[in-house]
Amino acid sequence: MYTIQKILNDLMQEKTLKNPRIARIKHRVFYHLRYMTRIQKRKKKG
Repeated sequence: MYTIQKILNDLMQEKTLKNPRIARIKHRVFYHLRYMTRIQKRKKKG
C-alpha cells in the first residue's frame, strides 16, 4: 500500500504528464489505490 502511494506521489511530481504512457500508468495506480482502500473499509466493517 505504501509503495503504491509512493509511486503515485512520484508520478504526481513528474513534469512529463503529457506523456500518454505515464498518464495511463498514473490512472491505473490511482484506481488500484482506490480499490485497495475500498477493500480495507469493507474488512473493517465486517
